[in-house]
Amino acid sequence: MLNSDVLLNQFSIDNLTIENRMVMEPIVGSTAHEDGTVSNKLKQFYVERAIHKPGLIILEGSYPHPSGKGYMKQLGIDNDKCLPGLQDLVAAIHSYGVPIFVQLLHTGRYAFPKALNDQPVAPSAISPRIPRDPPRALRESEIGGLVEAYKMAALRAKRAGFDGIEINGGSGYLLGSFLSPYSNKRDDKYGGSIENRARFLLEVIDAIRKGVGPSYMISCRLNADEVIEGGNTVDQLIQFGKLAIEHGINIMNPLVGWHESQESIITMDVPQDKWLPTFRRVRQSWRIPLIVAYGQHTPAAARQLLEGGIGDFVGWARPMIADPALPAKIRNGQEQDIRPCISCNTGCFGNVFQGLHVACSVNPWAGREDEVPVANPDIKREVKKVLVVGAGPAGMQAAIEAHRQGHSVKLLEKESQLGGQLRLAAIPPYREKIGLFLNYLERELSKTEVDVQKGITANSRLINAESPDVLIIAIGATPKSMNLPEIGEFPVYNALEILRLNKLPNLQRWAIIGGGLVGLETAEYLNSKGKEAIILEQTGKLASDASPMERAGILRRVKQNTPIYTKVSNMAIQKGLITCDQGENKVEFQVDAVVVAIGMDPNNNLDNLEISEQILVYSIGDCLRVGGIMEAVQQGAEVVNRL
Repeated sequence: MLNSDVLLNQFSIDNLTIENRMVMEPIVGSTAHEDGTVSNKLKQFYVERAIHKPGLIILEGSYPHPSGKGYMKQLGIDNDKCLPGLQDLVAAIHSYGVPIFVQLLHTGRYAFPKALNDQPVAPSAISPRIPRDPPRALRESEIGGLVEAYKMAALRAKRAGFDGIEINGGSGYLLGSFLSPYSNKRDDKYGGSIENRARFLLEVIDAIRKGVGPSYMISCRLNADEVIEGGNTVDQLIQFGKLAIEHGINIMNPLVGWHESQESIITMDVPQDKWLPTFRRVRQSWRIPLIVAYGQHTPAAARQLLEGGIGDFVGWARPMIADPALPAKIRNGQEQDIRPCISCNTGCFGNVFQGLHVACSVNPWAGREDEVPVANPDIKREVKKVLVVGAGPAGMQAAIEAHRQGHSVKLLEKESQLGGQLRLAAIPPYREKIGLFLNYLERELSKTEVDVQKGITANSRLINAESPDVLIIAIGATPKSMNLPEIGEFPVYNALEILRLNKLPNLQRWAIIGGGLVGLETAEYLNSKGKEAIILEQTGKLASDASPMERAGILRRVKQNTPIYTKVSNMAIQKGLITCDQGENKVEFQVDAVVVAIGMDPNNNLDNLEISEQILVYSIGDCLRVGGIMEAVQQGAEVVNRL
């Protein structure tokens, strides 16, 4: 019997029945042991998601051969010592009635040097556009050994109890780089024509199918669009998919883009339906079950793509990092309670690309599920009176967490609205998703008994009168100021002031001093209001505080409308004329106003409080150390463990 909610309908593929259409997509979490075996941290990450019963979990990219290890603490499936941990993990996931595949991922030319500790291998010795060591070209004689390694990895997966495997044949990793003329310049039987470039992938599929038998599930992640100049066209990629299907693939899980694509793929500025036309095209040719991801983060978007026949499953990686309970909340009619992924890519991609384990800006326990405090009803815990000052992301998260752990909580905010800088951060173009997280925090607070008071400025007298056991200070940061010689009465703002204005002043040409992320966002905001802007940056770096994915997108957009000058010095402003040096050249600009966007300093307004020594005091968030949403939310959750 069909469920009225298409997301909850069963789907059968040969001998495998998947209970609903929600698939947790593979990631690289960097939570395994150094030797690639399963750690408790990795296991608990997936158990926390299996509890809420997605239809299928595809375990993270696991290297089938030592030369394929490209990330710190990447999971391995390259030798038999991996088996006990994998068997234990599979058993744990199966205990919740959830099938699980494992993805086989050889990182190839994208391997991080520190993780691989060797030179990366690739079809040709072509360096990626992103920071990596130059790869060496694989010898033809080596490819057969890698094909065998893939087959043996698949056999281990079957022995471990996995319900299937997935072959990563895209994203610029090893198999995908063989398919693309951008990275494959070989003149042997593995290069040149489509048939030759497909040969390695098809040999891998054939070897695996021969090893695991005709009824074992094999999924393939293959690019539907590489989004890279000099790469495959969509039509060529469709041909590769057809060949893979002819060789025994059961499920296709299409990808979009490579890590070095020069167009935004999954960042905040990408509309959720951006890639649906591409998936419609491959759907017409790849006539087997299809998993569709890329921007379909909401249940409504997922239902639309399934009901429109674009895919058979919705793929969720980042949304299920943000909220492991996503499938259960849909099943239980609690969609308004879903913690939203905001597509910031900070803790998922950003952390892993820095050699750290997976984390999340909106979920403080992502990647640390083994550390989540669990209430023990047999242990009587002292209920403490907690006063939180400041209702930005750190303060709101601290109040929610303190209430969850049974404390009596009051939250004070000096403004008339909650959110602090989170509210302002959602104002510039393409940053609206940040507002979704603020809405979530406000809803979570409304479900608690936290006493929320707005328009209250904390001081020593008020705090002592409250007499809390614990004071948590989360009052954020303040914009840095700078001395501008000869500025006189000229209008000067900081970036936060601009965002707080209900209406911009009738001034047309604006100079933004500071080329960090906030400076670029301010330029984009002014442009969206019909204003002209120039950016002046003292260093040679732009948006250095942004994630690599975010940086590329905002730089590309801002440069289209805004002149940018780097390495400027000796700046002066007199009657709207800005003069400065750029290297050996003198430059000048006539402007109507200036915005200073050179960073933030911790807010120390409460540093000299005279309060009772009986009160434990903690500072969290930007008033302790200026950071991003992720740091603030994590500190808000963690501080409660000290109570």
